[in-house]
Amino acid sequence: MKAISYSLLLIVMLFQPLDAGSALQTPPSIEFREYEVVNGFPQSLTFRIEICNAPENNLVYLNYQIGQSSWTTSINNAFSYGLTEDGCQRLRTSVITKDEPPMVDVRYYWLVKVKGGQARSPQQEYLYDDPGFDWQSLQNQDLRLYWHDRPDEFGKKVFDIAYRSIEQQRGLYGVDLQFPAQIVIENTDEEFMSWQANPDPDTGGLALPWHGMTIQLVEDTSEDWLNEVLPHEISHLYFYQVTLHSDVWPP
Repeated sequence: MKAISYSLLLIVMLFQPLDAGSALQTPPSIEFREYEVVNGFPQSLTFRIEICNAPENNLVYLNYQIGQSSWTTSINNAFSYGLTEDGCQRLRTSVITKDEPPMVDVRYYWLVKVKGGQARSPQQEYLYDDPGFDWQSLQNQDLRLYWHDRPDEFGKKVFDIAYRSIEQQRGLYGVDLQFPAQIVIENTDEEFMSWQANPDPDTGGLALPWHGMTIQLVEDTSEDWLNEVLPHEISHLYFYQVTLHSDVWPP
């Protein structure tokens, strides 16, 4: 299990509406600190936070976005698991990630709801990877490639083929992808199926256009195979995008 933690301090001023006849009071300040994400790939992500100076009877929720999917609010309020030495709340909540691919970007923020208002933490980012591997990457403004346990020359070859395919399909479809195409190379059937809820043993590549991503099982590293599988999977990203825009016709 792999944990990444870092600290950030923010003072958020939360203004409470005043009842008629009540005296003006200094609004309480809410402090968000000690952001932490525990990677339970491929089952879950657990998010932790310390919150200080929150009024009593507060509810804390996690808002998160996986890849390019819609923002989601955690179903239950965060679980409190004690106090810090200086009296701040320790809270956590988990998100089920089975069927979410490795190397997908996760964005999130915490929301504290109290009577009369709410306070929101700054947005955070996290790369949800498979921690069992030492990932390498190449990227430009149109493409992000991830691979592991293969030489740099392999990554450069995949990157060049994928980028040529993007340029060709940009001309074919007459549109740019809304987000950089993200390509993940996996090396074995076991690895490829480990994160899928219902894997198909006859499938060697998946397009996840709602994430702007394709994932290929690449056991045969020949250029002929790469020239076949990479353009095919990238074409799914373009076709998905153009069918969502009424002013663009698929060829």
